[in-house]
Amino acid sequence: MRLAKLTRLFEAFCSQYGQELRTDKQNAGNLPGWWYGYFYYGLFGYLEREGMNDDEDEEVICPPGKFPIMSIHQAKGLEFDFVFVGNLGGKPFGNSAQRLESDLRRFRGNPPAIVHSIEASQSHDDIRLYYVAYSRAKYALALAAANSQLNKKI
Repeated sequence: MRLAKLTRLFEAFCSQYGQELRTDKQNAGNLPGWWYGYFYYGLFGYLEREGMNDDEDEEVICPPGKFPIMSIHQAKGLEFDFVFVGNLGGKPFGNSAQRLESDLRRFRGNPPAIVHSIEASQSHDDIRLYYVAYSRAKYALALAAANSQLNKKI
């Protein structure tokens, strides 16, 4: 049933681009390359804009019979039997917080003893974020990455 729901979601997404959900002609069993980028950025761009406006019950992590999909921030403090984490090997997620902290550091009454570059701060934030994700799993942690991410020599 979940696979059917996912398939309907994927097919609906493809129809937005006038495409059918098909495997790549050059790589049997894989989706076409365009699909990954458009789907990922389309879905998460929509979620960022619209949010998840479901009514929330603090006692219920996920309604019975449903499959919880949430951000790492939403999962903080919770545990799950199985956790899937993607985007391994991607660049550190940068946001304006590190840049703003750097720009305003000179106005702090108690400046930090060690000052990291913006890139290092982004990397440190990513490490903490992935730690939260990895520590949510009770029984199994599944890590997902694209071939290009796995082939990096870092």
